[in-house]
Formats: sequence, structure tokens, C-alpha cells
Amino acid sequence: FVPPGTLTAADVVATGRLAVNGASLPINIAMAGKVALVVFDGAAGDWLSLQFSGVTASSGTVSLVLYDPRGAVVDSASVNATALSGHLRELAMAGTYTVMLSAGTGTASFSLAIKSAPTLAVNGAAQAIPAVLPYQSARIRFAGTSGQNLGLAMTAITQAPASGYATSLYVYKPDRSLLQQPIGCRLSDPGPACQTNLSNLPATGNYGIVVVPPAGSVAGGSLVLSSDLTGTLANGTAVSVNIARAGQNARYTFSGTVGQLVGVQLAQLATVPATIVTYLTLRNPDGTVLATTHSALGANNDGAIVSATLPTTGTYSVSVDPEYAATAAFSLTRNPVGDLIADGASLNVSTTVPGLGR
Repeated sequence: FVPPGTLTAADVVATGRLAVNGASLPINIAMAGKVALVVFDGAAGDWLSLQFSGVTASSGTVSLVLYDPRGAVVDSASVNATALSGHLRELAMAGTYTVMLSAGTGTASFSLAIKSAPTLAVNGAAQAIPAVLPYQSARIRFAGTSGQNLGLAMTAITQAPASGYATSLYVYKPDRSLLQQPIGCRLSDPGPACQTNLSNLPATGNYGIVVVPPAGSVAGGSLVLSSDLTGTLANGTAVSVNIARAGQNARYTFSGTVGQLVGVQLAQLATVPATIVTYLTLRNPDGTVLATTHSALGANNDGAIVSATLPTTGTYSVSVDPEYAATAAFSLTRNPVGDLIADGASLNVSTTVPGLGR
């Protein structure tokens, strides 16, 4: 072991080697102000997490610094007794990496393991959430493309022990910044399942999903990632849609003209589980929301209508988003109307959709 930076052999009181997805290694920094060095072999593109357990630190925290095979610092983090995971950035090269572990001016003892992040495929099979210990979090990766619209679901949610608090899902962009606010997934949710929309991804690259259970619990379940169902809406023609994947959405488009009044009806709605609220949203060509509504609660949950006067000429979209990762079957119908000109010719108007006014 070669101490990195300005450290000398006298600064190092513990050493060891980890294997990715192998057994944990006990570490004891028994002298104040000293460090431990742990090495592991990594490959370019690896997504790895350092998982701590049994942490006892006189200062309350254990800090880590990651050195690449050239000896350059490429990452750093800190853990404590209630946050025991250090999720590392994607490895840039193959070789032997060194982790320097420090308790500052204090002492610490703990066990350490290194785990790889499984890959969640868009429109692929469900991915089981990796098993972790209490106060650890799990990370899963997926490849995303700029502009992509995805639905992410967590299904068959479990907690041990059961908690009244939520398991949180965090999604991180390729630059490791947070993509959007986390969502909370509860045992009391229908299913129990939850979902979030990852709309218009900002960059092409690898994204990270971090699953954080409630304090003292471990979380189980599966993640499902799906691209939106797509199509076009012709005037007056109903389109049958079947959302068969948990967390998936539908996104249909049509061409509109400024000043045009457009109504879109969601009808014959059937969700699994039954009577799940389903959102119907009309979006401008720039993706901003023009109008939104949702199906009714309870037994009358069979559809919804959204309408608006179009503010510009362009391609509009209509999205359908069932709550709680429910699957759904329904029909969509677009019914634009013509323009009535002052002192001009009369306009014959008819309606083919019950409840849709013009």
C-alpha cells in the first residue's frame, strides 16, 4: 500500500482489499488522527457504492476520499451511523482504486463492502431493489436520452420493519445533480406502488436512482422504467389506448392553430387497481401545461374532459398519467371546432361526445 498525497506509512493504521460484490471487510482506526487504506479493482464505467455497517465513530462521521489508479482524487463523501452509503461517481478507467478512510481527529470502527449498481432497462424487465442493511440506501442506474419521456414505478413495496413513513426515490442526472424532487412511496399506497414522471430528460447519459428507506427500516420491491406510449389524435376519431406497464404514461400529439378551441375526452377508463385517479393534461408546443384535469374519485371514475383555446400554432400533446403506477385502458378523442366570424357565414356545429360543450 502506497499512502496517497502527503501521507506517510506512519499515518496508516489499517489496510485491506475489497472485491466488488464480495464480503465486507472490518476496519478499525484505533489511533486518533490516523487513516485506513482500502483498495479495489474497478473497470471503466462501473457504478459502485461503498456500504458501511456497524459504524462507531468518536467524531460521529467517517470521511472517505477516492483515488484513481493514477493517484488523483476523483470523489469524496462522508457517512454516519444513520446514513451509511457512499455512492461513487462512475469510474473513468480500469485499474486499482484506493479509498482513504478517516475519522478526523478521532477513532472509528466499522465494516465496509463495495457493491455495483444494477442496470434498469427502459421498457425491460422489472429490477429488484438491491438488498441493503438498515440506514443504507440502494442505487440503480439507467441509460437515458436527451428529450426522452419516461415513467418510473416502484411496485410491491415492502418495509422491514413496517413504517408509517415513506421510502424515498431520488433520481440524479448524469452530472450527479438532482433531476427533480424526490417522491415518497408508502405501504398505505394502493398496490402498494408509486410512480413519478421523468419528462424531457435534459441530457444523454447514465442516470442514478437512489432508494432511501425510512430510518431503521429496509425497503423491498421492484423498479419498472417505461417510455411513454405515443401516437397522434385525429379530429373526431377515438383512439384506444392500453397502458400495460406499471408507471407508464400515454402521450399523444396533434397539430393545432392559434385561436382554435380544442376539447379532448378521456373515456371508458378502467384502471388496475380499480378507480385510480388518472390525470389528463394538454401541453403547449413548448411542453408547458395549457390545461389539466383528472378523472373523478370513486365509482364514477370513468373519464375526464380537458379543453382550451390554443395560444399558438404548432404541435400539442395530450398526456394521460394514472396515479400509483396503475395500469389503464381507455379511449382518447379530440374534437376541435371551427371559427365563427362576426358578420360572416353561419357555422353548423355538432357534438359527438356526450358532455363535451362547444
